[in-house]
Amino acid sequence: MLRIRTIFIFFLVGIIHVSKGQTDLNNNSLLDSYKDISQEKVFIHYNTSSAVVGENIYYKVYCLEEKTNKLSNLSKIAYVELVGANNQTVFKHKIKLESGLGDGDFFIPAEVSSGHYKIIGYTRWMRNKGQDSFFQGNITVINPYQTNQDNILIIPNDSAAVKSNSKDGLLSESIKNEYVLFETDSKTYGKRTPVSLKLKSILGEKSKTNFSISVRKTDMPQNFEVARADGFLNAYKSNEPNNNKTIFLPELRGELFKGKVLDKESKLPLHSKQVALSSIGDNFQLSVSDTNNDGVFYFNLEEENPENEVIVQVLGEGRSNCMLQMDTEEYVDYDRLSFEKVEITSKSIDAIFKRSIHNQFENAYSEMRADSTIVREQNLPFYTNLSKLYNLDDYTRFPTIAETIVEIVDNAWIEKNKNGEPVFKVKDFGPYLDLITLPLVLVDGAMVQNHIELVDYDARKIQSIGLYTDKFRIGPEVFQGALLFETISEDFSISSDGDYIMKKKLLRPLPQKKYYKQSYQADLRTKYERIPDFRSQLLWVPDISLTDEEITLEFYTSDVSGTYRISLEGFTESGRPISIMKTIEVE
Repeated sequence: MLRIRTIFIFFLVGIIHVSKGQTDLNNNSLLDSYKDISQEKVFIHYNTSSAVVGENIYYKVYCLEEKTNKLSNLSKIAYVELVGANNQTVFKHKIKLESGLGDGDFFIPAEVSSGHYKIIGYTRWMRNKGQDSFFQGNITVINPYQTNQDNILIIPNDSAAVKSNSKDGLLSESIKNEYVLFETDSKTYGKRTPVSLKLKSILGEKSKTNFSISVRKTDMPQNFEVARADGFLNAYKSNEPNNNKTIFLPELRGELFKGKVLDKESKLPLHSKQVALSSIGDNFQLSVSDTNNDGVFYFNLEEENPENEVIVQVLGEGRSNCMLQMDTEEYVDYDRLSFEKVEITSKSIDAIFKRSIHNQFENAYSEMRADSTIVREQNLPFYTNLSKLYNLDDYTRFPTIAETIVEIVDNAWIEKNKNGEPVFKVKDFGPYLDLITLPLVLVDGAMVQNHIELVDYDARKIQSIGLYTDKFRIGPEVFQGALLFETISEDFSISSDGDYIMKKKLLRPLPQKKYYKQSYQADLRTKYERIPDFRSQLLWVPDISLTDEEITLEFYTSDVSGTYRISLEGFTESGRPISIMKTIEVE
């Protein structure tokens, strides 16, 4: 059976001109109208300010309206980066926002050096106000496996305590709050025992509260406090947008990608050229756009898709005379950031090595506690009602696709075009017979314009052929039917010869996950009896909605004794920040 695919339609008619990832507005009135759009700010709740390689950084993104602190519905994409000294970027993630909320995680590999890093969050719209408007949090990463520890300063045990920065709106621990009832069933727990956490909104208003919770061991040296929602809002300073005519457009509907089509000889921009973007794999996407007067085209990808390699190509007979350019991923220069030495006591070294050993055990048994990816419901593709689906295993196999089309597929054939090249045709059952318009031809989601690439292709590598006979439109392009080829191993390679076509890897949003929760209930206690449990992160729940009804969260302690901090961060529907911290002991 043909795998579920997604094709969506997007056509952008622009009144704006794009250059190097930014947008130049035509007139002052248009510029003023963009300044009237609500500004945004981003807060990130992250699980720790001090980590060892081999651990995960978990984070939740809250995108807020700047003036009201309510969750923003403007941007649909947020960017999260972990940056070190000398503009060293450890990771850059795209996070899909739903009503201003999103989350992600990052496993810290052994290649990351010890030092001070900053976790940074922003939207594309926020770039108009400069880096000072970005969220910045401090994280210490320690790599005990590397010999170069120049970024760490070891101080004697009997000296003053390692400094902990509480500036920039970072607050010390407090359990006082006015909005949420927050209590555990005990203060002390044994190993592998359940912890019950009760939560209830105590606001007078019937508002919903969205928050995230982290439960983590506190034995690592803390050079910095974790940023908290209440302190973030208290310290936030609004900046005016740039006073020039160049702005970054907000990503209102999804991911924005753009490029330009030029004449191959003159290098002049070509307008009214159709450009297609397609991805290969399950839930593939196909979008067609049109160039504006400056030869610029846009793609706005609204659907989730884990595939990061796409094929972009100019459509039409004159494509061989075109040159295709795609804008590079927009880069942020963080050369103004300052980074400090990491200070630890010699006594802390034992705790660091103990944690690193625990991490090795946890990673060795990671499959036993694996997170799962949340599969989103996909929009129905245009060919939901295929005219016919041919699973070739149900028929006599023929060596080539040309023979297969002749012998098996009804209402489709191959003929020569005016240049003497073979092309596929699909019968039109409409009132007016169309013998000119070509069908859409896809192989594993990749759009194939040069049909000759498929005519002599080995049909024994094809799993199925889907036939769609109706005329349809994708963006500005009209097709007479479609032939949808699916290979057995998804190993078809479309030719990328020519300046009109290119393969490009794009930064795509992280898939949303359901994070694993360890349980020792009933038969699970026996299942995990012989499996070591050295978790220092007992719980991470990034998305909880709370009303005035009480809810109870249950999680289990591990084999690691010590003090654990329960951290709750979030915002009410009316924009009030919630920051609660509480500690429990595991003996």
